[in-house]
Amino acid sequence: MLRPRSNWGILLVSAFLVTTLPAACGSEVDGGNGGSGGSGGAGGGGGAPNFGACSGPGQCTLVKNTCCGTCSEPTLADVEPVHVDQVDEYNTFVCPEPSACPACAGAPNPGLFAYCEAGSCAEADVAEHAFSECTTAADCTLRLGLSCCEPCAGGVPDLVAVASSSLQAIYDLVCPPEFGCPPCAPLYPSEWKADCVTGHCAVVPAMP
Repeated sequence: MLRPRSNWGILLVSAFLVTTLPAACGSEVDGGNGGSGGSGGAGGGGGAPNFGACSGPGQCTLVKNTCCGTCSEPTLADVEPVHVDQVDEYNTFVCPEPSACPACAGAPNPGLFAYCEAGSCAEADVAEHAFSECTTAADCTLRLGLSCCEPCAGGVPDLVAVASSSLQAIYDLVCPPEFGCPPCAPLYPSEWKADCVTGHCAVVPAMP
């Protein structure tokens, strides 16, 4: 059970998880992060500013690392973990002269999330993270994305599967200290469920 918190409202720390992304174009900044657990920010080398410096949970978010993003479902290679206060500065650094992007609808990836680790924003995919490790289906549960607070209701594009035992750890990792979430029980689409597939929780169709 999550520890009680005072309600401040909803802070979505994973601002990148939007329902549409334009097509890939523009220059890409390599922040030097190697996926789960990698250090974030565009300040790996070459004198680039460090956009991923952080000091605690709830300070990091994911943004696309090119001017236009990708038309397909984004992976860790398509995003950069940066401090929530540095999003505009990072976007300007990546794309100082924005140009028109091809029109396309990109699929969201609610399983990607950012967090602060050892003073730098890092990124991870929950499908490959310890948060989704399991032995049986009973170990798994659905969640609406990896933002701090789940919305009270969501659709199929928002669903992720995580280990039930990791829910508090997820909250502690991505939420600011003493942050409160709305006192509602999220409603999940009934046609999907969480199952244990090859050692990690996954979203699968529910049997009729």
